[in-house]
Amino acid sequence: MGSQYLRGNLEVLKPHLSAKCVSGKLILGKGHENIKIDTAFDYCISAPISILNQLNLVQQDDRLVDVGDFEGKTRKKKVYIGQVKIRKKVIDTYFIEGNFLLGMEFAYDVFKTFKLDFVNEKFSLKLR
Repeated sequence: MGSQYLRGNLEVLKPHLSAKCVSGKLILGKGHENIKIDTAFDYCISAPISILNQLNLVQQDDRLVDVGDFEGKTRKKKVYIGQVKIRKKVIDTYFIEGNFLLGMEFAYDVFKTFKLDFVNEKFSLKLR
């Protein structure tokens, strides 16, 4: 598994990837923060305000998205555009405020495969 892969650990069966903010970008695969890969989250990236405040984000005018929770409630969230860096590749993507989650829309656009190793509590993502 060379540099075309990102690897992380399963924590209570949930895949977590290391992340950090540098120069206004979200860096995936390095850092002390943990972003959860959430297969039930359809959107791009959700992040707490403490993370969003470290990023160079541009709000998308009056655009709002409906985000549901586990209680079946829907909330409207402001949409921002920012950048994610993986290795040397920089990707423009959408962010909203919330729990620190990497959603399936982003995963579909950026990764080719998502392999889980439940026995060793690890996973890998192969970049497109």
